[in-house]
Amino acid sequence: MFAGLRSRLSIIALDACFSGGFARDVVTNPRIMGLFSSDEDLTSAVAGKFQAGGYLSHFLRTGLHGEADENSDGIITAGELHSYLWRRFAAEQNIGARSMDGERNYQRLVVERGGVKVDDMVIALGR
Repeated sequence: MFAGLRSRLSIIALDACFSGGFARDVVTNPRIMGLFSSDEDLTSAVAGKFQAGGYLSHFLRTGLHGEADENSDGIITAGELHSYLWRRFAAEQNIGARSMDGERNYQRLVVERGGVKVDDMVIALGR
């Protein structure tokens, strides 16, 4: 799917139940960073309190609009985005999820950076 892209870095973000199962299969290219809203055996919750489809979608949008720029240099790196998403998920404290067998658990962000380095630029903000 990504073989034909001529980009320095690509992000695949899946905000769906059981999406973490794609981490190993999709992120095989060293230029791809994968963001998955839940472990491979857990559901993903709707982020109704943010009037958003899912938590990952909402946090990714706010992060790429500037909130993830930790050092305020106008550039969001892979490391800054990763840290921002982890913090936002953690701040929600135990987003409820269920396993395929109906067992109760908590939604957890899955990030697979492959060969993407923490200092690789994801986006330059137009300020």
